[in-house]
Amino acid sequence: MKSILQILLSLFVFEMANAQLYINTDMVIQNGETLYADDTIKFGNTANVLSYGTLQSSKGIQTNQSAINTGKTGYIVSPVQSGVNTSFDLGTSSSNNRISIHHTSASTVDYQLAVRDSVYENPATNNLAITGHSINKTWIVHPLSNSSNTNIDLQWAVANEQSGFNRNNCGLAQWQSGVSNTWSFSNNTSASNNTGLLFSKSSNMGNLNAGIYYYNVGDNTNPYSLQATLNLIVFLEGLYQGNGAMTAAPFNADGTSPATIADTITVDLHEQSGANNLAYSITGTLNTNGTAVINFPAAVNSNSYYIAVRHRNSIETWSAAPVIFSSSGTSYNFSSALSQAYGDNLKDDGNGLFIIYSGDINQDGSIDFNDYPVLDISSNNGDLGYLTYDLNGDASIDFNDYPILDINSNNGVISIRP
Repeated sequence: MKSILQILLSLFVFEMANAQLYINTDMVIQNGETLYADDTIKFGNTANVLSYGTLQSSKGIQTNQSAINTGKTGYIVSPVQSGVNTSFDLGTSSSNNRISIHHTSASTVDYQLAVRDSVYENPATNNLAITGHSINKTWIVHPLSNSSNTNIDLQWAVANEQSGFNRNNCGLAQWQSGVSNTWSFSNNTSASNNTGLLFSKSSNMGNLNAGIYYYNVGDNTNPYSLQATLNLIVFLEGLYQGNGAMTAAPFNADGTSPATIADTITVDLHEQSGANNLAYSITGTLNTNGTAVINFPAAVNSNSYYIAVRHRNSIETWSAAPVIFSSSGTSYNFSSALSQAYGDNLKDDGNGLFIIYSGDINQDGSIDFNDYPVLDISSNNGDLGYLTYDLNGDASIDFNDYPILDINSNNGVISIRP
């Protein structure tokens, strides 16, 4: 049976003006609703709060050992005074994921806070789960105004530690929505043991501008929290439409994939000692503007590798020389010059931009007569969809796919390796 509070909250925004709100029972805030109190909200130690919406106070939220479960969509909003360490217990009674905040701003800062189950590589774009060497939570910290000299402390239960997690060599990872597309990592040191089964990790995150910050805790082998980021620029001949843009092949086929994604590519890192020594291989998405962000394990940093790009019907293309990776991020642009590819193995688009050859349908490293049979059969059948032999990415296998293959086959285009 719903409590009176639940019924009210499902109907409208609930306000309490100049009255302290004390809760010591079950309470559910419905999705999209806001419970707002113009005073302190206090929870007794037997309260069980599930917030699908927003729980907001103008003077503070005191959990008193109760945990507020923010689920998949809920938040709390509470002021944090300057110079006062303030803690919020989020999660469930069996999985307390505290957020403690201390800042030295000129005045009080309102924070919107939540904790979500599971850890994400890039929480605002793809929800790719991390399955090891991390805490299986994402903490969301959103200062509603600028926050100076901000210290964040995150607390978790031992049950939230994923396989292989090393609390003796871990740190906080931060990702800012709309500003950065990579996690930044800090203070690779031991976590502190709070009360036996509860651990915490803290760091001074500096000055935080108003905005949404995601946090997780990972150790030095977590391939996402501690990562080597490659910012790549590459264009594929078959999908290229001119003026630095490619067509969106998956979207053309299903009408639901992001219209900003040109296709999927695989990026290999080869040891500089020899082309056959593959060190790492990561598959990611290539945007229609030619950009791709590929995240490798942190062990890549400070080492040099040949970068090789593979695509389902394009020729494998290598960087001209080994590239040294930096913990601050590494960039490589295949399109800026012919000499960016090993053996100058790129095609000039006629306007000073260089693109990777397409037509290697059978992926044998050569564009030749062996690539025709499957294209012929599929074209005769009038096949439609996201298919390897759709060279121009329009989701139709027909005469429009032949010119690319004809020209590159006549010119004997092959993959050129060190």
